[in-house]
Amino acid sequence: MVKSDDEVTITAKKMKDADEPDPIKFLFNPVRLPFTDDDGEPQYSCVLQNLDSEVAQQLLATKQVGEAQKAILRVLESMIAEARETLKSQSRDPDKALIEARQLRKKCIDGATVTAKNWSRTFSGLVEKNLLIQDGVHITLSDFAKEAIQ
Repeated sequence: MVKSDDEVTITAKKMKDADEPDPIKFLFNPVRLPFTDDDGEPQYSCVLQNLDSEVAQQLLATKQVGEAQKAILRVLESMIAEARETLKSQSRDPDKALIEARQLRKKCIDGATVTAKNWSRTFSGLVEKNLLIQDGVHITLSDFAKEAIQ
């Protein structure tokens, strides 16, 4: 068993009468316990979550988000909120709010959130981590993006 940061890998070293199985990777996922200590402080523990699961992959991705990527997610979140308010004020469905990737790029570069030179790499990293969902020219936040922003 090998621990690296929040990841644990379990590897079988010997097997009798069978091939060695592939290593299994787990992610430490902290959880708050339903009780406090004598001083009233909340107590925490952790559970191991199989890294082969989609949820664990997303948890790992949200832990590996850089500051520039978090800033892009925050900008997109505010753009979506603004677009929803605009639609609402026009008596239109706010769930139809759409943001184009080029609008996000422009706002992030103009606001010095990220440089034009680093945009592509930073943006692609968010898409690869499934924190941004790209649908044609439009972009939106995934369900896990809010965890990454915090």
